[in-house]
This record gives sequence, C-alpha cells and structure tokens, in this order.
Amino acid sequence: MNSKQRNQIIIDYIRHNLSPTPEERKFISERYNELKEILKGRTFQSGSYRRFTSTTPVNDLDVIYVLPERMAQKILESKTHIDPSDIDMNNVLDSLADLLQDFYSDQVEIRVQPHSVGIFWGSDDDFSIDVVPAIPARDNMYWVPESSHLSINKRRKFYKDNKDIDVVWIKSDPVGYIKQAEVLDKRTNGCFRKGTKFVKKWKHGCKNENPDFPLKSFHLELIITEILQKNIDATVFDVVVLFWQQLKNFLESPKFPDRANPEIFIDEYLSSLTTTERNIVFEYIDEALFLLGELNSATSEAAVIKSMEKLLKIPLTQPSISSVIVGENVERRTKAYSKPYRW
Repeated sequence: MNSKQRNQIIIDYIRHNLSPTPEERKFISERYNELKEILKGRTFQSGSYRRFTSTTPVNDLDVIYVLPERMAQKILESKTHIDPSDIDMNNVLDSLADLLQDFYSDQVEIRVQPHSVGIFWGSDDDFSIDVVPAIPARDNMYWVPESSHLSINKRRKFYKDNKDIDVVWIKSDPVGYIKQAEVLDKRTNGCFRKGTKFVKKWKHGCKNENPDFPLKSFHLELIITEILQKNIDATVFDVVVLFWQQLKNFLESPKFPDRANPEIFIDEYLSSLTTTERNIVFEYIDEALFLLGELNSATSEAAVIKSMEKLLKIPLTQPSISSVIVGENVERRTKAYSKPYRW
C-alpha cells in the first residue's frame, strides 16, 4: 500500500464516520432556518459547526443574535466600549425567550441563562441551540458576553456555578475565524477541515477516557491552522503526523492571540495546567505517535482503519472493521453509539 492509497482511506473514513451526517445537517438546517425567521434574519451561526470542523454527533449549535440597532445604541457608551450598566441583560434575554416560546409553544424547552437563551429539543444530551446576544463593533466584529468564548457545555457549567454574575462584554471576531477556515480549507483542497476533525475526534476520545484531559478543541484547530499555513501542500496524513510530532512544542506556552484582541491568548489556559495534567496529555501524545507508526506500516485497508480507530479511541462494535467505509447498505459507526446504525 502506498502513501496515496493510505491517505485516501483516511479521507474516506473522516468523510463517512467523523463528519456530521446528512440527517444531522438537514435537521440543523431546518432548526436554524426556523430561528432565523423568528428573529427576522438578525442571526448567524458561529462555532465549529459553522466553520465545518465539528464532528458527529452534533449536539449543539451556537447562534449569534445581533441586537436591534435601537437597542444597541442605548447600550454603546462609545465606539469602543460598552458599559454593562447600560444594558438590562435580564430584559433582553426575557424578551428573547418570550418570543421563542410564543413560536415553539411546548415543542421545545426554552431556558433563560445568565448570558444567553437555550433552546432544547429533548434532554440536555440531545440537540440544543444557544442564542447569544451581540452588538456590532468596528471591522465586522462584535461585542459579546465574555462567556460566549467558552464551549456550550463549559458555558452552561459556568452558568450553573455563577447564576448571578454580571455580564462582561468583550470584542469577538467569529466572522474572521469563519473566513480564515474557509480560505485555508480551499487552499488545502479540504485538508484543513478533515485534519481538524481527525484531531478533535482524538481529543473527544481522550476526554471520554480521562475526564481530566485538559486540551480544548478550538486550540487544536488553531494548531492545525498554523501547521497547514506552513505546509500548504501537506496531505491529511501528513498534517496529522505533523500535529502530534509538534504538539508538545505548542503546549509549552500560549501562542495564539485572539483575532479581536491580541492581548488575549486563545490558549491562555496552558499557563494554569498542572504537572499532572501535562503528563496526562504527554502520555496520550506518545501513544498517538506510536499508533501513527502502526498506521503508516499498515498494508491493507482494514489494518489502516483498525489503527485509526485505536488512535481515535473509537470502540469496535463488530468484527468487520472495513465495513465502516460507507457504501450501499453499509453500516456506519461513531463514538456516540454503542451499536452500528443505518441511514
């Protein structure tokens, strides 16, 4: 088996087993279009799903709700600063929740959270949308509540632990990150998004295996971004190998300033990692490098897939490993399901 064949197997696996399914995309599109109609088009998607770097299953969607201009003008103290005392966040969120409740009735659960409104289809583990208010700033950026920079799961834990905390507004550039992902993926012929999904699935597997695994998904996405910007012709297999070869260096200190505020680092959390947490990560990196060597030595499609699933920590659910490559009436597996499922 040559490197081109191996890379194609990896690409096919990512497309058919790590990417959001057609059913997921259809469901999310329908739910988002409903929301956009309710809020008169003053919305846009953000986060990994909008950057097309999320993996299946997709449990949540981040939506930015741009506050009406009349409301924003009352909030803005100047062009570059927001005084939190000028906005009654409770009133904004309560009004938004009432609007959503009127439309959905009892089809969903609407929750007013400290800095956003959650729309839940089913339990907390089922699909949900988090609607975050925002105010336009200069250069196509937005003022958003500080908690919006957290993942939705971490944001909701933050809400639970800080129910009465005042909102702190920070400048954010979600559109800039979306554009950066689009441009790089086009330049790399799809390698950026596929490589990012691969390492994110690894991160999820590590987290499921050890809840103390500290790395953050968006940080890993930015590492893939930098690696590809310096190795624009790399294949998907090339970039994931480079990722694990260089990952320990990327974890030495914060390296990625926020697009909206260069004084803030996306990976600032590295500064507070304990020795124990770093050792946990380093052990997983060493394991991944070993399994990449195994993958590189594989001589059949089944062996390549077996090595990938070991690396990504995807449990085997049936004897025939190669059947995960989706075809006519072929089963598909993901980490989130204990049994194969069909579409």
